[in-house]
Amino acid sequence: MEMEEDDAREVVYMTEYGATIPAWVELDTGRWMARHWLFPVVMMGLAGVFTFLVLTVISGFLWLVLVCVFLLWRYWNVLRHRFRHGNANPGRVVSVEPPLVAVWTDLDNVGKEEVVAPVVKVLRYPLKTVLGQPLAWGQAVPTASSYSGSEKAEAWTDFEPLFLEEGCGDVEILNGVLERIPAWLWAELDGAVQRLTAEGNLKPGLWRVG
Repeated sequence: MEMEEDDAREVVYMTEYGATIPAWVELDTGRWMARHWLFPVVMMGLAGVFTFLVLTVISGFLWLVLVCVFLLWRYWNVLRHRFRHGNANPGRVVSVEPPLVAVWTDLDNVGKEEVVAPVVKVLRYPLKTVLGQPLAWGQAVPTASSYSGSEKAEAWTDFEPLFLEEGCGDVEILNGVLERIPAWLWAELDGAVQRLTAEGNLKPGLWRVG
């Protein structure tokens, strides 16, 4: 059954815990490593060096091996969680040169039905394609965001979008993420982008639009 716009808005904001629109994307570690290889490679290298020292020289290095393994495990665990459970927010290419993407969200932290703290974050886009197509103005970009700030506050202080295409090459899955974002959220993003453009503020940063 099709929902009226007000009903769709209620569904999005009724959730009291976790993402209102989870991305549900499985991380492709190989694809992610193609661009974000430094930390995992350094941790694996250090773990290998310390393991060699433990086996050949002194067992006192064992705790360093465990630290490296833990940091590496935590890195991938947090990243997978963000791809699966991060909040899917509307994003669009707003500049090709330099490549910029604007992502809209509401920093509301209490589950109100109305928009409380709308913001747009403009970020540099690291890829040359969107859903396998050459970068072009206005393209919809699949993202998943995590939020930071006090859980007791009425609004988060910031959010950090991930570009899902960096860790997933399945265009069908990525299109599915975009299709689950309600039309009124895209309208909020487009209106905010127009406002920022008129004010001359369409540049990297976090911008309050309400």
